Amino acid sequence: MIRSGYGRSYDIGVFGSVFGHTVTQNLPVLAIQNISADTNFGRVFTLAQGPPGFTNFFGLNAPPNRGGVQNATLPSNGRFFLPDGVTPRVVNFKQTLPTVDAWNVTVQHQFTQTISAEAGYVGNKGTHVFCGNNPDCEGNQPALAGFPNVPRNNRRFYFNRFGWTQDVLLYSDGGDNHYNAFQLKFTKRFSASYSVLAHYTLQRVSNYDRDYFFIDRSVNYGPADFDRTHVFVLSQVAELPFGKGRRYLGNVSKLGDYLIGGWQFNSNTTIQSGLPFNVGYDTSGISDTGPNRPDIVGDAKTGGPITRFFDPTVFKKPAVGTFGNLKRNALRGPKYWRTDASLFKKFRFTESKELEFRIETVNLFNHVNLDQPDSFIGNPASPNAHAGVISNTAFGGTDLQRNFQFALKFKF
Repeated sequence: MIRSGYGRSYDIGVFGSVFGHTVTQNLPVLAIQNISADTNFGRVFTLAQGPPGFTNFFGLNAPPNRGGVQNATLPSNGRFFLPDGVTPRVVNFKQTLPTVDAWNVTVQHQFTQTISAEAGYVGNKGTHVFCGNNPDCEGNQPALAGFPNVPRNNRRFYFNRFGWTQDVLLYSDGGDNHYNAFQLKFTKRFSASYSVLAHYTLQRVSNYDRDYFFIDRSVNYGPADFDRTHVFVLSQVAELPFGKGRRYLGNVSKLGDYLIGGWQFNSNTTIQSGLPFNVGYDTSGISDTGPNRPDIVGDAKTGGPITRFFDPTVFKKPAVGTFGNLKRNALRGPKYWRTDASLFKKFRFTESKELEFRIETVNLFNHVNLDQPDSFIGNPASPNAHAGVISNTAFGGTDLQRNFQFALKFKF
């Protein structure tokens, strides 16, 4: 049997990407100040003083003419002048709803009454979605062109128009994402006291990152942070063949059957390839905006021991005023696998009364899954000695190690 389908879905946008935040998180309801210290390690204010106030509100004490903008009082249309140093949240005048186009082609074959298999291609494309994983992107980020000769603020788009040096958070559904996958599925429906469900996915998820998005979005296009190339899941349910009427010890006494009969075992195993990660570089004197990735000149050889998961010596300093040639999320972290299982039995006393005993375990084989390595390599003059070292278990140390729990439940 061959099945295929195509569909398009629309979304109203979330987290203010289409509507919302521009009303509740802007002047005059909320003001977000950007304040910079005179030096890298200097303070911007003390707690006793508090942040400096600003008076460039509703046109009061507006800065001098800059980029064609004159000192102004509040106009009749209600649009007041935005003071320098206060971050606005803005949207485009024209709003476009996000869409997802999804399609698939699947071949299914039934081998017996209880066994079937499927193979298929699944894809989708998001249009007018987040520029990365957040609803807003920095619309006043300095461009790299001109570094280091042109001052940082002079490379900001809105500085040359309005004198703004602050972030301008543009809630723009201007991004795209892509998903393509080959999927296999095997199903053995419950019969003869057991069932099996197994599926494998070979996939790729690509999207943009919000950094440098409005200047050159191709700089940060690549695998999504949550993309795993290979995913395999095996689930099974089996009634153990012991006790009255079963393959083994079928003639056991009633008391013996209470002890050894009616047990059921369940398990779920997940095996996944590693998540992608970036390699960070100290770009002082090289760039002051955009990604801080280095050049790569060899094989990083990922998959090594926890003391050196990848080789940090294959990266080098990019040329001044350029981004490194290493692509976004080019390396992959440790793979992941875990088996969770349960064993339980029901003791039936009457038609309406029964006792259920359960043994449940997380990470049955106590496999230690590792987190991402330290991926900041520093620079040749001051290398990070910890680069490539893994110092935690998966998911920031929250991945569960083997744990057993026992439970009794009485139904009446």
